[in-house]
Amino acid sequence: MPMDKMDLWKKALSLRKELGEDTTSPIDIFALAYTIEKLSIVYYPMGNNISGVCIRGTGNNVVAINSTMTLGRQHFSMAHELYHLYFDDDESTAVCAKTIGVGSEREKQADQFAFYLLMSPDALSDVIKRLKKSGSSKLSLNDVVRLEQYFSISRQAILYRLIGENELTMQEADSMRKNVIRSAVRLGYDDTLYRSTPKDK
Repeated sequence: MPMDKMDLWKKALSLRKELGEDTTSPIDIFALAYTIEKLSIVYYPMGNNISGVCIRGTGNNVVAINSTMTLGRQHFSMAHELYHLYFDDDESTAVCAKTIGVGSEREKQADQFAFYLLMSPDALSDVIKRLKKSGSSKLSLNDVVRLEQYFSISRQAILYRLIGENELTMQEADSMRKNVIRSAVRLGYDDTLYRSTPKDK
């Protein structure tokens, strides 16, 4: 079934409300997920190709997050898996690829849902307008760092979304994929968002 972005936006907004959040504020996706009844969350190193897994059972459900991915990517993966948990009726198990925007139609829908859950179009638009007021009409690398920090998502995810919103060209985005940690630290942010989960955790 082709992707209906408006329907996915409505689903994301309804889940935000169900979990006690407003429609636009940045969210702590893991804190929200821990409030969901009958859901176990597992962090486990799953190699380089899988970002997460959702297993729906009759009693309890499990979401496994690849702990070797960066924290920002883990946030996106958790939001993606919540789509499978709440809205995907096709299968009881969903294994999600590392790369955003690839795979089956339902995987692409889960990615789009994750974007809307973590940063609604209104919220993203408002933050972009504020950033542009203080500078040029184009988003800079510093703006991109501020956006990924504000919404707590990975560079890969924010660039993909900004290309989709016609805020960046593919060429502009490609120039921002290098030296990710250095670009954030230079602006005074710590590097937690860009690191994987420590093995002792």
